[in-house]
Amino acid sequence: MILNISGLTLNNNMATAGKFIKGIHAEHTGKRLRALGDLEVYLNQPVGVGEHSRLSDEIENILKRIKEHDDIIAVIEEHFNMNEKEQVINE
Repeated sequence: MILNISGLTLNNNMATAGKFIKGIHAEHTGKRLRALGDLEVYLNQPVGVGEHSRLSDEIENILKRIKEHDDIIAVIEEHFNMNEKEQVINE
């Protein structure tokens, strides 16, 4: 039996690789959501931010974190089609 994850063919021994990809996708999706939450606090609730003389630097750092996670998520979704269901092909 061969497992085909949207273009990437894995034999039974390599099916674990798909779990790693899913785990990495989930990790970066969660980290992206955390960064978006941080950004929301900085932009909408300045009382929660406290005294930051370099507020623009902090916002820029959060934007860079979001971009990094977006890039990794996009690569996984493009090459592994995480939005599609896995298909099993018998040969």
